[in-house]
Amino acid sequence: MVVADLGCSSGPNTLRFVTEVIGIIARHCKELGLAHDHPQLQFFLNDLSGNDFNNLFELVDQFKKSMPINHQGEALPPCYISGLPGSFYTRLFPSQSVHLFHSLFCLQWRSQAPEGLKGTRKTSQDRGNIYITKTTSPSVVKLFQQQFQKDFSLFLKLRYEELVFGGQIVLTFIGRKYEDVFSGESNHLYGLLAQSLLSLVDEVNVN
Repeated sequence: MVVADLGCSSGPNTLRFVTEVIGIIARHCKELGLAHDHPQLQFFLNDLSGNDFNNLFELVDQFKKSMPINHQGEALPPCYISGLPGSFYTRLFPSQSVHLFHSLFCLQWRSQAPEGLKGTRKTSQDRGNIYITKTTSPSVVKLFQQQFQKDFSLFLKLRYEELVFGGQIVLTFIGRKYEDVFSGESNHLYGLLAQSLLSLVDEVNVN
């Protein structure tokens, strides 16, 4: 069974997902009377090449050593864990080869900035912002919406090609309670963060 975590972290959060999958498979096999006939699990931990995979691999070694202790000697399916650098907006696997895709709070990241935003800090349509805020123009909001639709459609098309028949995709998104894109605590927090970063940039330019 092949499992892929797309946009994994470089810390222990990624291994919580691995632990959960292993535990579910072990319990299911036990219920079916197959406690000693587990499927083999191959995990692929995917992120951009800038992720600290060295740190992640060290955690994987610790994780494997602690597995028998954490599960109190319970029979567990054999598992193999590998890193897979690359953008999930490209093909990552052979056709029909993955049984389960998982992505946690990653698909809000775009493959690129919308074309219409290109320019310097002073000429950009969205200058002064790092997030959708009340000062963001409707035209910029539309550009990001179009980019999301393009990216997400591509993401689903690629995963469809890689997923086995009957496979599953589990995606967790950041959402908002209201239709208004300018509402929500995240907008306010990122607006304050943008102001702070711009102040630091101005200080550097002055110096």
